[in-house]
Amino acid sequence: MLALVGTVVGGFESFGIFIDQSSKLSLRMRVGEQHDGWVLREVRAREVMLENPSEKAIMSMPQPGKGSEGEIQLSPLNSTTAEQELGPRQSQ
Repeated sequence: MLALVGTVVGGFESFGIFIDQSSKLSLRMRVGEQHDGWVLREVRAREVMLENPSEKAIMSMPQPGKGSEGEIQLSPLNSTTAEQELGPRQSQ
């Protein structure tokens, strides 16, 4: 499984920075790229949305000073839309 450690949100390109917890290697994924069957669909400040054929996952970075583990929310693809789960977009 991946752990989210950073996000870069840009006008032309956005990506998430992860640590693969099994190999302990860092990984940078652009929107649309995949790793172990999960496709990075959206990147926002401090959170990303990944999707596989049956589920989507919202991963959040840990809050500063709150430990080293972020939050992961899994849901079936046919539940709510990503916009509802991630909430309104914040202006950059």
